[in-house]
Order: sequence, then C-alpha cells, then structure tokens
Amino acid sequence: MGMAMWRLLITVDRPMPSPSAIEISGSALIGKAVTVGKRVTQQRPIRFMDGTERLLRCNGYDNADANLFSRAIAESGVLQALGRSRAVNRTAQNPVEALVILDDLTVPLPIDALVHVADVEPNEIDAMMARGLVPEWPADAARLYPDLFKDRKAADYRYRRDGRVPAMFAAASYSVVGLASARGEPNDSIDKYSYNAFGLTSILCRFKVSGRGQRERRVLLSADAVPGARTRIEAALGTLAFFESVDSPAEGAGGGDRAGASDGSGWSRSATAV
Repeated sequence: MGMAMWRLLITVDRPMPSPSAIEISGSALIGKAVTVGKRVTQQRPIRFMDGTERLLRCNGYDNADANLFSRAIAESGVLQALGRSRAVNRTAQNPVEALVILDDLTVPLPIDALVHVADVEPNEIDAMMARGLVPEWPADAARLYPDLFKDRKAADYRYRRDGRVPAMFAAASYSVVGLASARGEPNDSIDKYSYNAFGLTSILCRFKVSGRGQRERRVLLSADAVPGARTRIEAALGTLAFFESVDSPAEGAGGGDRAGASDGSGWSRSATAV
C-alpha cells in the first residue's frame, strides 16, 4: 500500500540538537562563533486555519542565532515527517489527517485545532466509559468506582470539570454529543472523537434504590455491561426497587411493553426490564 493511501499520520516529539551541535554547525554556517547561552521560556504564535493566532510557551535560547538554528532543525524534522503523507499528490477523494504531538515547539503551518494532552488523556470519566457503566449522579459514581474517586466531592469535581457526563444525559439525541468541546477548549479542538462513540452506542437505563426518600436516577450502559449492570449497582448502592431500560425519545424506537404512564420526568414509567 502506497503512502498516498494513508488516511492518518501521527508524529510524536521533534528532533532537538544538543547545545554543542548548535554551536559547531551554527558557527560553520555563519562564519562566526555561536554560543547558545541560557535556556529561556519564549512565547511563540501558532496560526489556525481561520486566521486567528494563539501564543504558546516554548523553550529556546537567549542567543538569537542559537535560537534560530535549533528551531530550524526541530521544525524541519517535523515538517519532513508530515511530508511522508505525500499531501501534494492527494485530492478530495483521498485526504489525510495529521496529528502532531509536541511539547515546546510550534510549526509554521496553519492548524485546525489545538489540544492539551492533559485535556484528552484518559481520566476517570474515560475509565468509567471503558467499564461500560456511567451513572448520572457523581455520588453514585463515587460508590460504584471507589478506585477512581476517593469521595463524593472528588466525583462531583470531575463531573463538573470534564463536562461530558452531564452533556450525554442532557442531550435529547446522543448523536449530537461530541460535535463541540465539552471541556471548554478554544477553537473547537477536542471531544470531536473522544466520547461520541459511547454516547451513540450506549443504552439508557433508570433505576431506584429501595427505601424511603430515594429518588429515581439514570445510568448509561455499554451493550456488554447490560447483563451484569443491576448486580454491579446493587453491590454498590443497595437493593433496587426497579431497574429498566428506556428508549431514547429522539429515536422513538419501541422496546417491550410500556404502560405509558409518566413519572413527570419525561420518561415512560414502565419500560423493558433488564
């Protein structure tokens, strides 16, 4: 398969010459001694496809010549890697998407989106999705996943900070989840791919713990998690008065015998038992 058939190119890190290499090669190129000087933090712009710019913190040298040579080598290495996709030989029928993972370097190319690794690396919400059971309430999450959340406050903080769980439960149709960043990153940069798959394939269920004063709540399940979901929830929260699946109102799909009575939440009171 030729390189022009690749649809995704990922580059990680960049080459960075040593200070001695910069001094030797730089001195040879410009005909005078180059001393790298101290490493300093600099603000460098990165341009987006819409023409806007954003400053990023990068490492460099306080000597202008040393800074120029180190950037040239680092940037050319990344650009050479991107060139492996043979973008100039492509058409609209065989596009390529490039993901560039860098720490302290900007590239002289306009980009579609900027993502901080800390915002997209797997966190507690991703871990819950991977295990196939995502409760609507942070308090339930803390009891279901004590290895992920040390207490209710920790779960509540992560739910609010991340934003994806409330977005999935609030969405009338899960197909819209993931089209915009729920974590608030500028330039519509994240969550386009990070959690829409779970929302599109998950099964919405509701349950109520037995006892006075207990309220009905909801949970999203992956198909694989459905058979043992009630057992998992009861082990963490206690005996359930009921546990049942709910059809998505947006899909309007039928599913089992429903009484049609409403509990005031917008969901049919009786649904297919799980």
